[in-house]
Amino acid sequence: MAAPETGEWAGFASGAGAVTMLGSTNQGLPLFRITAMPKLKSHKGLLKRIKVTGQGKVKFKSARSGHLRSHKTGAQIRATREKQVAKAGDLPRLEKMLHRHLKPAGYDAHADKVAKKEQAAKAQAAAEAKA
Repeated sequence: MAAPETGEWAGFASGAGAVTMLGSTNQGLPLFRITAMPKLKSHKGLLKRIKVTGQGKVKFKSARSGHLRSHKTGAQIRATREKQVAKAGDLPRLEKMLHRHLKPAGYDAHADKVAKKEQAAKAQAAAEAKA
């Protein structure tokens, strides 16, 4: 017995999930397993160690700050108290683990918007000069 093309089975023909035939019951009725598409799950170990800011930057605790401080200078100890921001070279790996787009350290959303507005104004001025 084939699955009907309407009702709850209709969405599975379009690739929304998978229908697997498991066998049949004592009465000869087919048994199907319906599975949804797999979810993209963020890496839980990474999420425990970082914070993603509102702008999409990644902040994390400095390395070498947990213990063995007696031989470190005061400047080194104070420097490790601050949270670090992920650089551009680390972002592809982090984006793959978190399944989202991230911004590098030093990214300024306001400056980016201002630069885009200036670029649009220059393009408009050039278009008006041609006309």
